[in-house]
Amino acid sequence: MREVFNGFAASFDEQLLKNLHYRAPQILEALVERLGAPQAALDVLDAGCGTGSCADR
Repeated sequence: MREVFNGFAASFDEQLLKNLHYRAPQILEALVERLGAPQAALDVLDAGCGTGSCADR
């Protein structure tokens, strides 16, 4: 199992985008934008599957 995951790690993000059409960060960003400007500073936790894809949004 470790070998499978380690071998897949280098291409994980590419597989999400190309093969699975992963768009969760873009969808989340659009939803948050609809909320408008926050009334105060916000701390946001990207508690997804570990891609960190939402962190740069």
